Amino acid sequence: MTFKAGFGTTDITPSYPVTMSGFAIRGEPSQGVHDQLQARAIVIECDEAPGYDTNIVCLLILDLIGISSDLTKTLGSAFKNMCPNGELVCLATHTHGAPAVLTSAHLGRPNKTYLSYIEQQSLQALHIALSTRQTCTIHYGISQETTVAHNRRDPRGVIDPDVSVVRFQAGEHCLGLLVSYACHPVVLGPQNHLLTRDYPGYVVDELKSRYPQATVLFATGCAGQINTGHLATDSWKHAVSSKRTFEEAARIGQLLAEAAYHASEDAKHNMLLSAQLAFAKADVTLALDSHYAPASETLAMWQQQAVSTEPAARVLADIRLQWATSRQYVEQVTTQLCVLRLGELHIPIFPGEPFVDYALYLKKHCDTPVLTLAYGNDSPGYLPTAHAYAEGGYEVADAFMFYGLPAPFTPALEPTLKSAMTTLMKEVGCDYL
Repeated sequence: MTFKAGFGTTDITPSYPVTMSGFAIRGEPSQGVHDQLQARAIVIECDEAPGYDTNIVCLLILDLIGISSDLTKTLGSAFKNMCPNGELVCLATHTHGAPAVLTSAHLGRPNKTYLSYIEQQSLQALHIALSTRQTCTIHYGISQETTVAHNRRDPRGVIDPDVSVVRFQAGEHCLGLLVSYACHPVVLGPQNHLLTRDYPGYVVDELKSRYPQATVLFATGCAGQINTGHLATDSWKHAVSSKRTFEEAARIGQLLAEAAYHASEDAKHNMLLSAQLAFAKADVTLALDSHYAPASETLAMWQQQAVSTEPAARVLADIRLQWATSRQYVEQVTTQLCVLRLGELHIPIFPGEPFVDYALYLKKHCDTPVLTLAYGNDSPGYLPTAHAYAEGGYEVADAFMFYGLPAPFTPALEPTLKSAMTTLMKEVGCDYL
């Protein structure tokens, strides 16, 4: 029983100005490139997958704001042609310094030429990863960094301090690292017009300097309400912050890289995962609030703001009015959850922006290691907890418009997601306590 792994990296940086995504008030196109955006793929194969149709899983991680379900379907179909017994999971790092790519959202207008380029370069990364597979062992390690992540809804609220590392080893040679941390890649604010991976880029580059022959991938965890220490509404302000700079992104990236390095070295000598692979996925239907509709007073306020002398207010009002005009109500949306198991390690993967509480819940209730990833396969927006609905706030009461949903999810979202993910975890062999 053995693992094999292969890695592929391609560039997905546009060579021309594009609309950037992540900040509604940033109206101007990109003005250059600070650091290259990338597509990074890892193919994991195991000859031991009893009872499962899949023995090859590929994680494709793109330096983008999100992943559309259309892109997932297109690339997933192509991957099936390359590898009939394989499964593909597409993830975004969620950097707010990348081009607009979500066609159904109000998060910037995507460039069709660039969307085609993403597909082309992603397929190339998949080809490279498939063609470079070699026998390896897989190790898992965790370190902690408690000073970077902040709960932006509650300064005393929960975070997930784990810096998790999956290390792929061939003898004495480190083939690659999969690193994850739960924090929005949004150090750079709306004033930035340079394309950038944000802090994950510094994590990857620093670890690459320590492991020159390895491929380093960064996947963002459940970071719905977690960032580096500012309010969600600060992203609607043009004021320059001394803490939203490339220097700060580098500082944070280096802190996390240091923690990841220690986790990697510890994993090499300690946590060896048994050579078993399992994968499960399922569609889940999420109910929308059937009673929601913008009040006439709210629409009137947006119309007033649309002619405001304040640029930020005008831009936000225009987006909201555009949303209200194009709004077509549906009762529910369907998205996808999946789980990858590598030996004793379970990797549940959520779409969109789940609150950190989901990751903490899964870790608490599983008696083997859990590494929870987000921004996978689809972008249905924020996935709050039931408690958050009583509090309101941007993630609950406002953000759904920017993601193009006709109404917010209901508080039933949390039990629905937990139940569906628990079922998948059990399907791949996780024993809940």
